[in-house]
Amino acid sequence: MGAGTIAGLGIGLFFITPWTMINNAYGMRPFKLTLIDGGYSTIGCGLIGLVLSLF
Repeated sequence: MGAGTIAGLGIGLFFITPWTMINNAYGMRPFKLTLIDGGYSTIGCGLIGLVLSLF
């Protein structure tokens, strides 16, 4: 259970958040938006990893 959650958090933090940061920087959006979007993607991927590890 913990390994799936950690894997999901890693994917969200190290793959999706930088991608979001690049997209927000290209659109000249504030950095606070990157923190919000990155947080949501990290938490979401962690939950997905948790659910997938249950089965």
